[in-house]
Amino acid sequence: MHMPSASKLFMFASASFVTTVVHAGNTLKDLESTLGSYQSLESNFSQTTIGTDANVLQTLTGIIKMQKPGQLRWAAEDPFPQLIVSDGKTIWQYDEDLEQVVIQDYQKQIETLNFLQLLEKPTLISAQFVLVPDANDKGETTNADNDDSYRLAAADPASPIKKVSFTFKGNTLTSASFTDSLKQVTHIAFTNMTLNKPIDKTEFTFKIPDGVDVIHQQ
Repeated sequence: MHMPSASKLFMFASASFVTTVVHAGNTLKDLESTLGSYQSLESNFSQTTIGTDANVLQTLTGIIKMQKPGQLRWAAEDPFPQLIVSDGKTIWQYDEDLEQVVIQDYQKQIETLNFLQLLEKPTLISAQFVLVPDANDKGETTNADNDDSYRLAAADPASPIKKVSFTFKGNTLTSASFTDSLKQVTHIAFTNMTLNKPIDKTEFTFKIPDGVDVIHQQ
């Protein structure tokens, strides 16, 4: 999904920040089943992107709300306000500082491999990725934090997404990390997550502010 850096939520980046072991017995079907049980989620997030030289390229904090099918509200609050909204048909990306709204077709964007797509259709995981066992895994099934971690590698060497990692506490997603073809790493930590509580559809609509530039990429 080719959006400005605010949309890193949609793209995949790596497992570098994930330190929990990959428990013996965890399978792609387990991961698909857990994500498939999510009909909606609401959470605070902290998102960090790291370059190939280990320098921090970007840090964002904000709130994400997602509801199937295709509804999303991703609001970055710091260091500057940015907003991505989808109603399942149209995606609006609003950069307040730039006074600009980019409008895209949801269906065209969801066809690319991205975070929203895997939450919407988790069965795609086993078609696109293979599970990577931890090199130090001796078969233990528990750890100090009782977290479950899934580290994945792209099945297709030509994939723009090279590595993916998800970490859960129980059935609750606590972090997602991704590595892209440029070897940039994006880590998203989730806190105060609420699952499967209906979200008002007005959260997934967007009224274009007066006086802003509107760019159609549909």
